[in-house]
Amino acid sequence: MLNFFLTISNILGWALILLFAIYFIWQENQDVENYKNDKNFKLINDTIDFLTQSKNKTTINFNDCDKKDIREDVRKWVLKHLKGKTNQDLTFSPELENKSYILSSYPSLLSNSVPRSPVYYAPTLLTALGILGIFLGLQEIGISGIDNTQSLLDSSTKLLEGMKTAFSTSLVGMSSAIFMMWYLAKGAKLRQNTRNNLRKKLSEIAFLESPQKLLSRLDNSSKEDTSKSLENLANNLSCLSTLTPENIASEIQKAIISDESILIKQLQLQTKSLDGLNNLTPENIASAMQKVITLETSFIFAELEKQNNYLQHLTHINIKQVVRDVIATEKVAIVEELQAQNNYLQHLTPANIQQVVRNAIATEKVAIVEELQAQNRYLENRRC
Repeated sequence: MLNFFLTISNILGWALILLFAIYFIWQENQDVENYKNDKNFKLINDTIDFLTQSKNKTTINFNDCDKKDIREDVRKWVLKHLKGKTNQDLTFSPELENKSYILSSYPSLLSNSVPRSPVYYAPTLLTALGILGIFLGLQEIGISGIDNTQSLLDSSTKLLEGMKTAFSTSLVGMSSAIFMMWYLAKGAKLRQNTRNNLRKKLSEIAFLESPQKLLSRLDNSSKEDTSKSLENLANNLSCLSTLTPENIASEIQKAIISDESILIKQLQLQTKSLDGLNNLTPENIASAMQKVITLETSFIFAELEKQNNYLQHLTHINIKQVVRDVIATEKVAIVEELQAQNNYLQHLTPANIQQVVRNAIATEKVAIVEELQAQNRYLENRRC
């Protein structure tokens, strides 16, 4: 029963590994075909064929292209990648050198590296599936039976029989992984050959102008301007040779000692402001204090004299007159207050009195209710 179960498990493992391998092969074939039949590759190929036909012509008429559906795409490609100028009749006059077109920019599809296969992980996955079959087979055998010393021989025999079947799954996984490594390498080679063949075909009719050739096209005037610019640059850089530590220290010393130095001017200002401190002797300080005290004393005596003159003019008659004026002023204020109260009382009718009382009672009610609510909230908070 155990052997039958192991056989079924291994068959399922083989089938799973082979199914994955078939899927990976199909996916790789699809990607290689898609790379070969890429529309950009086809456009470059058709453009190269068209340029080959028009190679001996000074102007290129895109209406001469046999494939009408790609004429506009061919025109855009030529304008983007070839050096030349567009004429008013929408024809193109390319620049030629040794009967070859000059490329202003190389097609990115041909300059970029070949893309990696979408199933590059296939060998690793197939190997992992094969190793997984080993552990699944050993798990089903029951390695724990080896701990029983009485059935050690029987358990070892079953373990070896199970390992034969389990390792076959690993063999299938590793074999399929090796095959996929070869198949992916073959697919990468096909992609690279497709790109390289198109590169070779383009190089037969056109070339990309190198930087050296661009420099060789410079005329004499531009060379003279370049040489003058380099000479001026060299003259400006020649002064750097004098920047030694001794020269730097000497220039700094001259700048500090000079009368026009900012540091010297600041020190002179500070010295002038400190000259006044030499006169701060005890005698000078006492003399200055005495002057201040004398000025303050004279001011105090003048103020006292004013107060004395004012008191001398205060006779009994003057005092009575001042008191009378104060009493008269207070009488006027009292009379005005009594008149205001009288006017107010005259307007107090029974209806007005009732309204005033009601307003006062309502105001008191509101205050009492608010006080009771506050007391109620306080008691509730104490209970909580």
